[in-house]
Amino acid sequence: MKTPGGSIILRVTPADTTLPRSMDRVSQSFSTSAREVPVLEPARLRQLPFGQAILLLRAAAPILLDLQPWTKRKDAKRLRVDQGVVEALIRAGHGH
Repeated sequence: MKTPGGSIILRVTPADTTLPRSMDRVSQSFSTSAREVPVLEPARLRQLPFGQAILLLRAAAPILLDLQPWTKRKDAKRLRVDQGVVEALIRAGHGH
């Protein structure tokens, strides 16, 4: 995956499986090999602009995300109220 500046993001090791066929179709074998593919060096990953992140999943290519501050969401007022409730419960020990 390339960032807007064209950098490469970390390294992944995909497994490649090959299934060679024998001429007699009786005996078959397969082999798996791994290779490193450049995806963004850690130094460049740390330099992502504020508000951007990389989502890494096991079964998908890395995804560049544009993040939105929770304070800019439509439900920010409700989130702030809920935050106050949770923080009050933590301070009170919530029954402990």
